[in-house]
Amino acid sequence: MQFLKKYVTTHFAHEEKIQLELNYPGYEKHKMLHQEFYNKVLEMEQSHQGGFTTDRELIYISLYVRDWLYHHILLEDVQIGAYVNTRR
Repeated sequence: MQFLKKYVTTHFAHEEKIQLELNYPGYEKHKMLHQEFYNKVLEMEQSHQGGFTTDRELIYISLYVRDWLYHHILLEDVQIGAYVNTRR
C-alpha cells in the first residue's frame, strides 16, 4: 500500500500538471476521480493497519486497483489524448 500511495501521488500530480498546462476542460472532474481513488487506497490501508491481511482481502485490493486503473485509463485518460489531438 505504501508503494501504491507513493506511485499514485507522483503519477496523479504529474498528470494533473500536464492537464493544467494544456488547459484541459475536464481537469476538475479528472482530479476528483484521482482523489476518490487515493481516498479508497487510504481507506484500504487503514482497515489493514497493524493487522493481518487475508488472501481474500488481498485479492479484493488487487482486483479493485486493476479494475479502477483499467477503466480510468480507457475511459478518462483517453479523453485527454483526444483533447490533445484536437489541439494539433
